[in-house]
Order: sequence, then C-alpha cells, then structure tokens
Amino acid sequence: RAAGPLTPAVLPSGPRPPADAPAAPLQAALAAAAARPGDALAWAALADAFAGAWQAAGALEAAGRAALLGPGLPGPWKALARARRLAEDPGGAAAAAREALARDPADAGAWTLLGLAALAMGAVDAALAAQKAAHARAPRDPAILSNLATALSAAGQDAAALGLLDAALRVDPADPRLRTNRALTLLSMGDFARGFPAHEARLERPGLPALPGPAWDGGPLAGALVVAGEQGLGDVLQWARFLPRLRGRAPAVWLAAPPRLHRLLRPLVDGVWPLADLLQGALPPGAAAVTPLLSLPARLGEAGPTLAEGLPLWRPDPAGMERWRARLGPGRWAGVAWQGNPAYARDALRSPPLSALAPLGRVPGLRLCSLQKGHGLDALRAGALGAPCLDLDAELDPGPDAFIDTLDLMGALDVIITSDTATAHLAGGAGLPAHLLLSRPADWRWGPDGAQSPWYPSLRLWRQPRPGAWGPLLERLAAALA
Repeated sequence: RAAGPLTPAVLPSGPRPPADAPAAPLQAALAAAAARPGDALAWAALADAFAGAWQAAGALEAAGRAALLGPGLPGPWKALARARRLAEDPGGAAAAAREALARDPADAGAWTLLGLAALAMGAVDAALAAQKAAHARAPRDPAILSNLATALSAAGQDAAALGLLDAALRVDPADPRLRTNRALTLLSMGDFARGFPAHEARLERPGLPALPGPAWDGGPLAGALVVAGEQGLGDVLQWARFLPRLRGRAPAVWLAAPPRLHRLLRPLVDGVWPLADLLQGALPPGAAAVTPLLSLPARLGEAGPTLAEGLPLWRPDPAGMERWRARLGPGRWAGVAWQGNPAYARDALRSPPLSALAPLGRVPGLRLCSLQKGHGLDALRAGALGAPCLDLDAELDPGPDAFIDTLDLMGALDVIITSDTATAHLAGGAGLPAHLLLSRPADWRWGPDGAQSPWYPSLRLWRQPRPGAWGPLLERLAAALA
C-alpha cells in the first residue's frame, strides 16, 4: 500500500523485496554481529537491518539478543520496538518503547515508536501525545514531523498535518515517503486537484518493480496503452472508473491485473493481461506505452467533481440475481462483510469483530447472509454473531473469477453492509446502495468525516464515534434498519 508512518531511517515504506535477495546492509550487519557477538548495539543494528529487509523473524531474534546483552541501553529496546511493529505486534512494540524511555526519557525516537504503536492499536489520543513529546525533543526531524502529521490526521486535523509535512519536506525535499504522505493528506482533505499529481511520488519509493515499455505522458498514442494494476484488489476496483475515460487516447487499452479480476473488468477495456506477465517484461500486442493504474487521474486531469462520472461500472446479471433470490427464499435479506485481509497492517482497526454486528441480528424481520470468502468465517462458524447468518462461502465465486457471484448476490439483497474491504468497492462501483462501516481513523480515501463519499454516491458511511467503538455504530445502524 501507499507509504505510511515513518520511523527514523529504519522501516521501509515501499514493497517488500524478494525473500531470496539479501540486501548489502543486512550482510554487513550480519558480519558485524558475528565479529562482535557480545556487543548489544551490533545486534540492535542487525535487528534494524533485518527490519529494513522486511524479515520480521530475524529482526525479533536479533533485537531480543540485543536487549539481553544491553538491558540498560535504550537502543536495543528501540530495535525491539521496531521489530515488533514489523511483526504486527503493536502491544509488544509499545512495551519495548516504554522500556527504552525508562532508560532515556528524552529519547525522541522511543517516543515516536510509542506513538506509532499506540496508533496501530487505535489509541489516537495516546499516539498524538507521544508524537508531540517526540517532536518537542526533535522538532526538525523529518520522520518525527511526518509521524506527528499522521497522528494529527488520525485525530481529524488534516490541515495541521499538512503543515507539518510541508515542514518535513523543507528539511528533506527528496524523500518520496514524505511526499507520498503529503499527497494522501491532500486526497483525504478532498483536494484532488493537487493530491492526484502529488500522488505520483509513490512511484519513486525504492523496491517498486519496473514497468516495461515507454511511460505514458497522457497524450494521444498511435499504439495500444497498457494500464498496470497496483496495490490490492479493492484499489484496482476503486481506480477502474478511469479506464473507460481512456477511449480516444489510444486505439486500444489493455489492463494488466490479477487474473481473478479479468472477467469483471474486461468490459471496461479492449483487453486484459496477466499482471505477473507484464512485470516480467511481457507486453500485450501493439503496446506503445505503459502507465500505472493509480496514475490515471493525474494523467486525465481529474480534479474531483467528476470522480463518480461513469458509475455504475458493472451490473449484476439479472439471471444470477434470480438464482440467488431462489436460493435465499422469502424475507428481507441483508448481506454482511466484516473481515478484510488480515495481512493488511490496518486490518485490526478497519475490520470489526463479528460479535460487534450482533445488533443486526436483532432487527425485526431482517435475515442475514454472509458475503465473506475465506477470512472471518471461523468466527461465523463458531457462533460469534449470536444470531442466524447464512454461510455462502462454498457457493460464492468457487472458480477462478472473483466477485462475479458476489455481485449477483448483492443485486438480490435488500441491504448490503460491509467494512472497508473490496466488497465496498464492488458495491459502490455497481451503484448499489450499501452501508460502509468505518473505523476512526478511517483510511484516507473516505476522508475524516461525513456520511457521503465523492467516490461512491450510493454508499452511506457509518463512522465510529471514537476509536474502537464499533458497538454504538452498529446500534445506530440497526436502529436505522428497523
């Protein structure tokens, strides 16, 4: 995903390098630890090198050794906090950061690590306090300025966050992570005219795979234009709206995307191509230029007012809808999706526990069915909802194509309720009314407040009243559905 909070010169924000490609800094750190096996700081440096190579297990082991060798030093505990953060253990990261602060209360790096861990657990006020403490001790450190900006954005203070990111860029104007974070802040604020061009900074982050062929500059082409999908499935669905606008810019438009999405997206373009093949250098026939999918709004001059132009992009199949109506039977049916991909770093914040949806099971006359595939179904089958909910996992898109059956099922439902996953983009892209459950803070694309989104007019946004408070949100939604 796009660049997130920075920790001082340690955790990378770009894609993970191949596991079989050890980085030179890691090899140097391994040699240093081998030469000085009793040196706590050498092991801490090795932990940071492992973290820089996205190897959480190695980082945890090296940082643990560092803490054993130098328990009175703050450095090993900071390395352990970084390693635990990489291992998606924010509670452990916070504990390690506190150990570092117990040894040096003035350590700005330890304060910012504590703030990052607090934010990962949804503790926005604690994150903001810790980042302010870090900033007070290192007011010109660009990473700490960026981390404080992230905490301010989480608290709904995007304008203040933007000012801090501008200050960070005055110190380090070349850092693409800082520039990407600034772009996302602009987009969160709804400043699309500046945000989309600024978002091109994401392409400068290290580790991104190179795209073959000439880059498209937005001008007319004599040959085919190839658009390369980026990031997760939901991101591809969200940005797919720009594909039909390319007609007339090139004699043919190809989309390179994961094959699971080809059937859904093929009607929007002239041809589809496996993304993996493109990344290995294989271009579709007649290709004249290539562009990343998320660059389309900048290339097309999108400034915001026409974001939803052209929706719906896809529609449920009437015959498929009838099959699902027959499968469900009579009644008022609501489909629910609560669990995103657990591998996503913010999933613990964006995905409510299934038990939080219990108020929906008490809405008179409302029957529930699951829109989940794979993730989250263990909780459903364990009875965590506390109400009947039809498990359709085996019947939803069992073949190679994603979202086809799910789209038809959505069209047959009376109510759609989803957390911030690809399901929301599927419903919104179809123009289907749906209720979107959002954490606080929500992801940048949903903005800091409001019940409507310029991306999807058919969605109604339901926001937590405070971080972690799914219960009141679901109670309000249930009351609205009753």
